[in-house]
Amino acid sequence: MSYQAQENTRVDLERRALHAFGRLEGRLSYASPALLRRFAFASLREILVRSLEDAGFMDATLGFDRWLAGGPPLQSCPGSEAPAEAYAAVILRYLKQASWPDLAEASELLARAAPHLSRGEGAQALEPIVDQAQHLVTEIVSRDGAEEGDPVHFLGKIADQARAHPAFAPGRREDLPLDIEGAQHLIPTAAPRAASWALNLVIGEGFAAARMLPIALPLPRAVTPETLRADLPQNDRGLALARSVLASLDHAFVLLDRARQSAERVAPSLRSFRPAARAPVAELMLSELGPLSVAQLVRALSATRRGVISMLQPLEVAGLVTRIGVRWQARANSAAMDARVVPAGSMVDAAQEVDAALARLDALLSTNQL
Repeated sequence: MSYQAQENTRVDLERRALHAFGRLEGRLSYASPALLRRFAFASLREILVRSLEDAGFMDATLGFDRWLAGGPPLQSCPGSEAPAEAYAAVILRYLKQASWPDLAEASELLARAAPHLSRGEGAQALEPIVDQAQHLVTEIVSRDGAEEGDPVHFLGKIADQARAHPAFAPGRREDLPLDIEGAQHLIPTAAPRAASWALNLVIGEGFAAARMLPIALPLPRAVTPETLRADLPQNDRGLALARSVLASLDHAFVLLDRARQSAERVAPSLRSFRPAARAPVAELMLSELGPLSVAQLVRALSATRRGVISMLQPLEVAGLVTRIGVRWQARANSAAMDARVVPAGSMVDAAQEVDAALARLDALLSTNQL
């Protein structure tokens, strides 16, 4: 592709991305509180999955439900700085303080329901990266972000600043010297991954502070490692950023449309619940976060087992949730998730026996036989 053709493509993609930002801002501004809340829960799951994939956990999409249900943690690829639990801990800790109340609520509930997601060592090494990303974005907003008004240009400034920072620029692969029987050998090691996940995590607060979006919506993969490469020509980096921003916005629209469809589907069945009832929260968690056990819902909702069962029963009667093995999940998701809710393995088999016994106890409690 010639330079002029590449430049024309970049300008066209930036124009489309700017138009998409405007559409997203409009839809979020006029969305109902119920839709925004459901969108926040759906966004939280995507933020976690996509951030973990960008950090090197390639099985995040397929393995997240198993991990959420208490299965084995995600496996990292070479170049990851810490285990998956450390990344999840830092992400949830940050999002629990989000200025978007719905996202903060979703993060708090998920952290309570699945504390095993954020157990493990390594979080302390990642916290400074998020702090640096937050400082970088805040500095740009305070300097000229609010006056800029162009979110694509705003993201370009963030990428330019981050590219010069060693915490965010893609690392170089180095050879590790190793002495084998008196002879020196160089063993290639994986290059450290660019911490683009941290930038995308904090970008939402930048959008909200600069009044580009009405809520602090993170945009996973808006900034990619390719856009942070200093060895790429500026025009190539601009083209890569325009493509990644547009793709990230397209994905946000998909999530928003799914949340709207889900909200419309469940609204008739949820109207009968009192405003303070927690059953709709249980449905929201199962529908947008993933399959959960009664014990996990007990922790999240600060309820008793009997209380959680009394929440799930009318939802099951209404056709909104269903039990698959020892887990509960949204009925709309049961066919797709059935094969990957509970992982295999001897430790999980033992856990299944315990959960099965608890499930039988749940059944007795629900029929008042105890």
